[in-house]
Amino acid sequence: MVAEPSVKVPDDRLGTRRDQALIELNDRIQATDSPFEIAAIAGEILGSTLEVSRAGYGTIDTVSETILIETDWNAEGVSSIAGILKFREHGSYIEDLKRGETAVVEDAYSDPRTQHTADTLAAISARSFINMPVTELGRFVALIFVNHEDARSWTAAELAFVREVGHRARTAAERRRAEAELRNSQRRLGTALAIAKLGTCEWEIETDRLDIDERAREIFGFGAEPHSAEDVFARIHPDDANRVRASTLAAIADPARLEEEYRIVLPGGEIRTVVSTNDFMLGIDGRPERTVGVFEDVTQRRRVEAELRLLNETLEARVAERSAELEKAQEALRQSQKLEALGQLTGGVAHDFNNLLTVIGGSADLLRRPNLAEDRKARYVEAISTTVERAAKLTAQLLAFARRQSLKPVAFDARQNVRAIAERAPSLLGTGITIDAHIPEIVAPVDVDLAQLDIALLNLVNNARDAMDGAGTLSLAVNQVDGVPPVRGHGFRPGAFIAISVSDTGAGMKAADLGRIFEPFFTTKPHRQGTGLGLSQVFGFAKQSGGDISVSSQEGKGSSFTLYLPRKESAAASAIPVPDAIVETETCGRVLVVEDNPDVREFAVHMLIELGYETVEAEHGQAALEELKRGSDRFGLVFSDVMMPGMTGIELGHEIARLYPDLPVVLASGYSDTLAEHGASGFELLRKPYSLDQLSHTLGDSFRPPKNGVNVAG
Repeated sequence: MVAEPSVKVPDDRLGTRRDQALIELNDRIQATDSPFEIAAIAGEILGSTLEVSRAGYGTIDTVSETILIETDWNAEGVSSIAGILKFREHGSYIEDLKRGETAVVEDAYSDPRTQHTADTLAAISARSFINMPVTELGRFVALIFVNHEDARSWTAAELAFVREVGHRARTAAERRRAEAELRNSQRRLGTALAIAKLGTCEWEIETDRLDIDERAREIFGFGAEPHSAEDVFARIHPDDANRVRASTLAAIADPARLEEEYRIVLPGGEIRTVVSTNDFMLGIDGRPERTVGVFEDVTQRRRVEAELRLLNETLEARVAERSAELEKAQEALRQSQKLEALGQLTGGVAHDFNNLLTVIGGSADLLRRPNLAEDRKARYVEAISTTVERAAKLTAQLLAFARRQSLKPVAFDARQNVRAIAERAPSLLGTGITIDAHIPEIVAPVDVDLAQLDIALLNLVNNARDAMDGAGTLSLAVNQVDGVPPVRGHGFRPGAFIAISVSDTGAGMKAADLGRIFEPFFTTKPHRQGTGLGLSQVFGFAKQSGGDISVSSQEGKGSSFTLYLPRKESAAASAIPVPDAIVETETCGRVLVVEDNPDVREFAVHMLIELGYETVEAEHGQAALEELKRGSDRFGLVFSDVMMPGMTGIELGHEIARLYPDLPVVLASGYSDTLAEHGASGFELLRKPYSLDQLSHTLGDSFRPPKNGVNVAG
């Protein structure tokens, strides 16, 4: 096909219309809160200003190489292409877009990227076009496009205009989304505070300015006029005022969460009991600038608890006549405990969301400032986006506890997950903790969310690590069981289950804490060392997957968590891999290879076989000693790693020297604290990584000659 004459908008005319269009764009997007409408406005202004057939905006899926166009602007007589389009059906220019380059085609029939699809492009009025990629953090996420039905030469001014409109529309749309998310977060927080009947406050320490909400004013009996922290101290009961003031000053000097319970006296003489929780917000100099906190009126709760204590003191003498009143008091206590649990949950959520809202609100305020540099805009938008992700993670953890998370169950063998955790555990736990894994040969089929199971296992392993404080034994086990034992007041639950146990030899827990261990925000770890959400997430995953979790613990002896998941009987049993048989060749002796890492052990065995040795393998020092008990004369040398769980290679070498003084020991290590401090203790040392020649020379120099052919194969 012969190309038709190109159409071109004169630069001087475009310059005038461009300036007017940008003014119109700013005015119109200021009047809407909808990102969808912003995209439509941008498309309309691009299309009408450049006098093209079509203009619009779409989001990109780089995996499927498609674009989703929700709306587009079309000139009179031109049909919309809104929907999902595949790039490859319209040419090969997707490769340019993936590299972040703008795809400019002046005539589809002559451009090598679109010649084979020119008829398809012409059919949708896109014989010539501009496709300008939009990237976020280096990723291709969206596209601004301009189509024209005829061949056309695109000028640099037109490309600059498309880029400017796209940038302004994108920035405005992201700002609207961030503001909408902020409003939704504030609404959710307000609802949670209202349900728990909590009051909130912010105190600017230097100015003593106190910003409190309506519920806090109700608790303290304040009017609508401005107040300060001194007004709050003035309300505190004289017997409590000095204590609260001293703890506040101490917290300011050494910032930490401040939790206090005290009585207040209202102007009419009424006395109330208040629990306050405050966190300090630090300035860039590390000093506290303000506090964010909540107030809770616990007057009724404390009154009920006091009445219950009095009732218990006289229970024996008054049991007959007060049985009905006792039941009433117990019911009141149960309601009080429910309120306390709700208050703890809401207080934790309020604290975390207040921190997140501080970042989001501050960034949104800064984005509203005029003449803000583009790099600072991007920084504040990124801060909002990152904080929203953190908020989403927090809600996801709460949803996991509430059994409301979205799961994607698949059928698989749970042994593979436990085996993977066992292999990763040394890097997670450190060298002071030994891993003891009991994984059966029969398959353990389950039908649950694979990723959530991995997260649950990691939470349990990390919990065990913290409990052992760097030293102890972590035990992992997988078993098939015929039911879930009685837990948390529920009876035995029959059925086919896979039981995955994670046990430690750590500090253990108090019996009083076991009943609360799965509550969100409850933790037995030191301050700032735990969120209190890990075990609640495991609990929620187990319950939502149709299973359960049990815990047993004894102070000073450790804890054991067992996760019960429904067994999927119909899952195909995975074959247990059987290692290929090693064809024996003429050998020059037998070596006992001691290495806990299976990959390194296999590599060493293959090298030794290549050198003509026969090998016997042991996973750790104790297994090696057991092998030697069955006949040390079978071996001409022991080749051992240094850093292993339990007995180290040096300790194994000393034990072999004591029991079998004529049996050589060669050690291999890349790095060891023991070697760095004390050397190889007289043993031959081969440093990792080592070559075949180095291995051959070291073992050849140390190998014990055969005793009547005992340590020679054959």
